[in-house]
Amino acid sequence: MIRKIICIIFSIIWVLNSHSQEFGTHWISYPFPDDSTEVMFRHTYITKHRPQQAYITFASMGSCKVYINERNVSREVYYRNTTPQGILLHTYDVTRYLRPDSNTIAVWYAPCPQATAYSQNAASKQLTLDYYGTSHNGSAFYQQADESWSCSLSEGNRITQDSIGNTIEVFDNRQYDNNWKASDFFFKESEKPVHRLLKETKGIYTTLPTYPAYVNRLRHVLSPIAEHEDSLGLHYDFSRFFQGSVRITLREAKKGERLEINGLVYICSGEMDEQAFRRLSTSRQKSITIKGDRHFRKSQIQKIEGLEIY
Repeated sequence: MIRKIICIIFSIIWVLNSHSQEFGTHWISYPFPDDSTEVMFRHTYITKHRPQQAYITFASMGSCKVYINERNVSREVYYRNTTPQGILLHTYDVTRYLRPDSNTIAVWYAPCPQATAYSQNAASKQLTLDYYGTSHNGSAFYQQADESWSCSLSEGNRITQDSIGNTIEVFDNRQYDNNWKASDFFFKESEKPVHRLLKETKGIYTTLPTYPAYVNRLRHVLSPIAEHEDSLGLHYDFSRFFQGSVRITLREAKKGERLEINGLVYICSGEMDEQAFRRLSTSRQKSITIKGDRHFRKSQIQKIEGLEIY
């Protein structure tokens, strides 16, 4: 374990000093960024042999999920990147996910409404990422997310705020395809990201994966203890407050059916079973209210779970 930690430390120093004296200034973004739309980034690196060791170091002004070869690079539900101290820099050893012929890195980005506290151009700082390590022959390699990557808007999905500052996440399951992380998935409207050289970013700092300063993992799954229904919708109580999301399993929902669940707006795909929950945000809650459109029926609800995430 000590040897692994030392290896990670030297790898981080190598990236920050040997290859990128200005890590965190080379950002990429969707060509026409805004402060609410989610973006999918992806790139495939072709190799003739499987690298001996590889790491990914990344930062973002929003929330994100990061995958290599369709595998989440850690146990994090998603990455919260802005903190009171600045922008959080993540580093992960991804060696166990590597393939011998090609390796695909995919990032699902969502804007953070509070990010303007760190930069006036927060929407343009969507992703900075380094992929580096040791090749099969012992030589070092280094790649950086740049204009050669592909990106596409996540249609129908966005994060915004209501009039009093609460985070609202909109997820349209009709538009989402879980295969977007694969190298052979075709984006309907693909763009090349734009390089943003922005040096005024405040307070980027590092954190080792062994001792993360801000973790974001599923800790407990809670069940509601009481329920009632009135003109405002269905109400469920979990007996105590928790930070996280609520996951609703639905069956026989109609395609396009719309539900509102404590700051989540979920639009159904009409699949046999589907789950409505926040993908890239959390909230503190003790009870929830489910309100649906004219197609919604209580009988569609198969299961309700409180996901405690911290």
